[in-house]
Amino acid sequence: MKTRQLTREGVAARASGRALPPWFSVKTPPFLLKSAYIVYHMGLRHLAEPLTYEQVIKKSRFIARLFPVTAADQAKELVETVRKSDYGARHHATAMVLGPEAGLQRSNDDGEPSGTAGLPMLQALHQAAVTDLLAVVTRYFGGVKLGRPGLIRAYGGTVSSALNQASFYFETTLEGFELEVAAAEGGRLEHILRQLVAGQPGAKLEPSYGQTVRFQVWLPEPAGRALNDLLAGPWPGVRLRPIGQRRLHLPQA
Repeated sequence: MKTRQLTREGVAARASGRALPPWFSVKTPPFLLKSAYIVYHMGLRHLAEPLTYEQVIKKSRFIARLFPVTAADQAKELVETVRKSDYGARHHATAMVLGPEAGLQRSNDDGEPSGTAGLPMLQALHQAAVTDLLAVVTRYFGGVKLGRPGLIRAYGGTVSSALNQASFYFETTLEGFELEVAAAEGGRLEHILRQLVAGQPGAKLEPSYGQTVRFQVWLPEPAGRALNDLLAGPWPGVRLRPIGQRRLHLPQA
């Protein structure tokens, strides 16, 4: 992928058939364009397991905790657990993204000046192209004021550093279809179907040869249109039969 291809208009055009996160628009700042490109091709990333990261900035301790979450109530309980475990800390700023397209977003400065804690944390989550994730940054004040720019860098940077150490996976839905052709056509169709499956995350082709040839094809959704277009010319009489869906977790390489 060449950098010059990563333009706002280019990403928006290529995403015409797939939803991008709600924070994307033609005004999306450049540092988020790569995230939008990732979302278009693979979807948002999911945190594989909780992680804690700590750093000291001008005598203040910043402790970032990342949690995989699936509901706002679950996130609220986790925040309360952190508050109880670090009851001596002055601030517990939070940021959260939830949903298939990270459509539910929340942040809280927890006493820090408005916009200096929760928002930069949320921006760090957007930049990382993640969803179903709660970030809590606990701050133990060290006696040195950081000012607004310093706080923004500290909270956003702490979350970014934690994300860089975390493990992620992609979640995808495979659509399954079955089709059947005459034995004489089986080899040619299998060759084409394998080309279609190749390079598709989690995709699978299962041929079964007999008096006829039956194929089960599993492709990331939406796959039906691509298969119909493929069959329309050479095999106009072949019909696809939907056989269900599978949810897959694909570890990030």
